[in-house]
Amino acid sequence: MKPIPFDLGEVILAEPGIVCVTLLKDGEVDEQMIVTLIKATIQLSAGKPYVILLDFNGKNVPSTNLAKQLVAARSEHESHILGRAIVSQNLQNTIEINYFIQHYKPSVETRLFKNKATAMEWLKLVILSQKTN
Repeated sequence: MKPIPFDLGEVILAEPGIVCVTLLKDGEVDEQMIVTLIKATIQLSAGKPYVILLDFNGKNVPSTNLAKQLVAARSEHESHILGRAIVSQNLQNTIEINYFIQHYKPSVETRLFKNKATAMEWLKLVILSQKTN
């Protein structure tokens, strides 16, 4: 399936059950962009349970509002998200993401990683654990 572009990057189906949002440029996230991202993840997951990888790709995007908006009013049951991995190499984004995870406690297990390979490994384990339950 072709990547679905949005103002700051693209959304792809990296592997079956793994939706990947990759930021390709610096910028601010607005409400319309969040709507586009949610629609893209729903389209790529085809209504089936999935995991999501948010790759900041070294870009500078304020993440607290992004994270809040991406998970607002979207429970695990409603969205079919099994797990969320966030990859950030930017210290400011890393601090914001850690704060978000600790204080807002997303309803879906959310972990922060320093590289995409480790994040993908964890997401595959999440999918595998769901299949065995």
